[in-house]
Amino acid sequence: HLWQEDRHMTIEQLSHFVEVCRYQSITKAADNLYVTRQSISTSIKKLETEFGVTLFTRVPNGVTLTNAGQTLYFHATNILNESSALKENLRKYSSKQENIPACRIGIVESLLTLYGNELLAKLSATFPDTYFDFSMLNVSEDFGSLPNLDIAISVISDEFTALTAQHPPQIGIKKIQTLPCYVWISANSAWNEYTTLDFSLLKDAPYCNLKNSYSNANFLHYLNTYYPSPSRKHCEIPLNQTFIDYIEKFGYYTIDFQLVNHCLLYTDLFKIHNILCKKTHLNWHVVTIYNKKVASNFQQLINNHLAEKLQV
Repeated sequence: HLWQEDRHMTIEQLSHFVEVCRYQSITKAADNLYVTRQSISTSIKKLETEFGVTLFTRVPNGVTLTNAGQTLYFHATNILNESSALKENLRKYSSKQENIPACRIGIVESLLTLYGNELLAKLSATFPDTYFDFSMLNVSEDFGSLPNLDIAISVISDEFTALTAQHPPQIGIKKIQTLPCYVWISANSAWNEYTTLDFSLLKDAPYCNLKNSYSNANFLHYLNTYYPSPSRKHCEIPLNQTFIDYIEKFGYYTIDFQLVNHCLLYTDLFKIHNILCKKTHLNWHVVTIYNKKVASNFQQLINNHLAEKLQV
């Protein structure tokens, strides 16, 4: 049994691996998790040995993911999210948890993938007498789902910010961070003459979005609402090198935040494949929307945590 346990990957190993991905550094990952560098290195080595792959390549300032590492990152984040959800959902059936108050939090998929586990751990450690129920939040331009949530962590467009002035009085809204929107295009694209791209120029251009991306539903909604085009081609691309091929070879463009590209370590791949980043006139805004009856200290911890993590 001990031999089998040592041989197969564990949640702890995946957690160590994902933390190295986020910080692009074993040292920073170890510091953030309050473990030794040796513990992180051992976890990475065991994963590499089990699957017979190399997950990271050393670079002057830390490490960068290999293609195998990118694939594992995509699956590891999903496994960790499901593991956290399983633990939290089973708590409701425990007789020891009957009288614990619940705080229901909806969070958009990409923020949940990148920061959900850490945020849940911070909330649970700070407020041990509260049960925090995390769920995935679908992007919506109304407040209809909020009665079922205490706090919603969303990403909204410039246009939607004007609508927030119409929210019900019992609802509070806090903007945490403004993130500029970027377009990734082939170096051979005709749009390279523009320093900043407006989406009116891209109205009929073929577009691919990344699975589990900030821009998944949000940007499609934005395009279809403000720049409708029956002839625009669209496809959804997995989070691996395939989407780079679509940009480089087939003339598609994709859109995302600089933050996401930074976290997923695609910068080097873009350079190799001669893919350029162009800023756009569009901004996204990370906001928390909350029922005012919810304890303000929950809200403050979430705001502080995300404000720190969303710095690029």
